[in-house]
Amino acid sequence: MQVARRVCIQESELLVKLQNIRGAVAMAFPMGLPAHDPVSSC
Repeated sequence: MQVARRVCIQESELLVKLQNIRGAVAMAFPMGLPAHDPVSSC
């Protein structure tokens, strides 16, 4: 939707979204992700 309206995203907004994803992954995998999982490098 934002692409169609040509709205720029602030870096702070992206960091908040990244923290949300990290939180969701931490809840789904409370023991942590395996080292070979690509998500663990983010």
